[in-house]
Amino acid sequence: EYLNDLHALDVRTYRWRAVETGGAAPQRRANHSSALLDDGTGSGPSELFVFGGWNGTERLNDVHVLDTETGTWTAPRVTGIKPHPRAGMTLTALRGRLYLFGGSGTSSKCFDDLQVLDREQMAWLDVNDENDGGGGGRQ
Repeated sequence: EYLNDLHALDVRTYRWRAVETGGAAPQRRANHSSALLDDGTGSGPSELFVFGGWNGTERLNDVHVLDTETGTWTAPRVTGIKPHPRAGMTLTALRGRLYLFGGSGTSSKCFDDLQVLDREQMAWLDVNDENDGGGGGRQ
């Protein structure tokens, strides 16, 4: 079973609760990655980014963003060259960027590439050397 529900853990009580959201929620999936990116001030709004995964039929390379203040999902228009569809990758938020590493693609292909999404530009940046011989690459 693939899900697209959202839950939050209260770290004081260690109790989970379902989170009500609106907007265009991501399709049901598993093996996706998510990361929380704040505005850098520590007091402004945060956004929860969800990338990729597996929907039971195919690997995904889409990006969805939850505004944690309003509880609204969006599927932003992201420019640049998209990473290959994948599942089981890492996603780390740091200084206004999301760093995507690894994962598995079709035919059990394992990626060893680094992809960077710049939040301000809402664009995938080209950070890989095409001649490095790695298993990454983008499409």
